[in-house]
Parts: sequence; C-alpha cells; structure tokens
Amino acid sequence: MVKRAWVALALGVCTVLLGAVGALRWSLIPEHLDTRVHKMMGAEEGPPFRLLILRDGRVLTVDARVVASLTQGEDAAGTRVRKSAWDSTLQADGRTVHLGPSGEFWRMVVTLTAIALLAAARFRWVSDPAE
Repeated sequence: MVKRAWVALALGVCTVLLGAVGALRWSLIPEHLDTRVHKMMGAEEGPPFRLLILRDGRVLTVDARVVASLTQGEDAAGTRVRKSAWDSTLQADGRTVHLGPSGEFWRMVVTLTAIALLAAARFRWVSDPAE
C-alpha cells in the first residue's frame, strides 16, 4: 500500500508540473522566438487570451498581459520578436519586454494542485484498510 501511495504522489506531482509548464507557455517564457508577428486575434479560450500568429507559421495562445506589453496600444503586425527559450525578456523591434507568469498561470497551478490533493485524499480514504 505504501508503494501505491508513492506512485499516486509521483503522478500528482507530475500532473501539476506538466500543467504548470503548459500554462507557462501563455507567458511565452518557455518559447524560443526569432520571427515577426503576422497578426493577433481573439482566442477561443476566452477574453484573457489572444492568439499570436507568427510569420514562421506558429499560432500561440498568449495571455492579455503579454499582449499589452507587446503592443503598447498599437498593432503588433510586423513586429520583430526575439527571445531564447526560458528567458523572461523578449525583444520586440528592439524594445525590451519583461515577461512573467500571469494571474491565469497561478490560477491554473492552484487548481491543479487542489485537484491533486483531493485525489490524494480520496485515494487515502478509499485505500484505508480500516474501512
């Protein structure tokens, strides 16, 4: 039973970590970019997100904070964007844009952690030999 508990814990931790990395993509931090913006448009995920369509063919979902930093109220089409993977700064036509996890990222991490903890508690209650 202890072995099953460790497996469940490992799966929960992996779920939270993979979800966090996926959600971090909304801030562009894990992305490598060296291209131009083709256009930006609304995303199906809802108002906090926009689609960043790049000239290299990639379509990235980004959060509103990135959009506001990148555009500064102007159309971003044609903007040259450069950054290394896992770097928290982006160069947009020579301007430095600081990137960071958004509120959406933190909500996702908290939600995934809560789900993992609830699953672990449920696993413990169901697996209790006293029942």
